[in-house]
Amino acid sequence: MSRLDDTKNALIKVNVMKMQTLMTTTRVKVECPHCGEQQDGFYSNPAGGQYECDHWKQSYLVDPEADIEFG
Repeated sequence: MSRLDDTKNALIKVNVMKMQTLMTTTRVKVECPHCGEQQDGFYSNPAGGQYECDHWKQSYLVDPEADIEFG
């Protein structure tokens, strides 16, 4: 292998794009379907769960396939 090949291989290794496999979030909120108030305090994905509105004390479900909006 030539010196030029060694240099090319070294550059290829340096320029390999790294991939992040973990995303973290600090705040998850769901809008109550009864009153529209923001419900928070979720420490995991609320999709598929049943919850009670903090404001009206009525139960609601979060669709298991609910979209997540980043804002």
